[in-house]
Amino acid sequence: MKVIMTHGEKFVTAFESLVLRMQQIDTNCLRTYGDVTKREFNLLVMLGRSEKMIMREVADFLCVPVSTATAIIDKLDEKGYLKRMHSPTDRRTIVVALNEEGRSIYLSLRKKLKSFGGEVMDKLDENEKTKFIDLLGKVASGSLE
Repeated sequence: MKVIMTHGEKFVTAFESLVLRMQQIDTNCLRTYGDVTKREFNLLVMLGRSEKMIMREVADFLCVPVSTATAIIDKLDEKGYLKRMHSPTDRRTIVVALNEEGRSIYLSLRKKLKSFGGEVMDKLDENEKTKFIDLLGKVASGSLE
């Protein structure tokens, strides 16, 4: 008897496979930079994407209180992966950004993701590639209209 999967079941199966593959890439990067925790790594990626963040944004991204975010930033600063600055508009506001070493971690992950993306795209024809990228962007942005 052949089991018929719904679109939802097919989506979950495909999405789980994608998430697991992405976790392998993350794990590979974490092994390369063994002194970085998963949470710190995620923050380095977010800082790489956004260039700089204030402490409240860091706390919101990590879903932790500002005091916990400060402790995480302290550790990354001690490890030599980021820099702190005062906001030019409000000296009480601390801004964090990647330094050269932190940027190299971010670029290493992007390189691995680009390689993975190449593997994915090689399985698609030109029309499918365009449609896939458009749909992925739509889903990632949260605008499903």
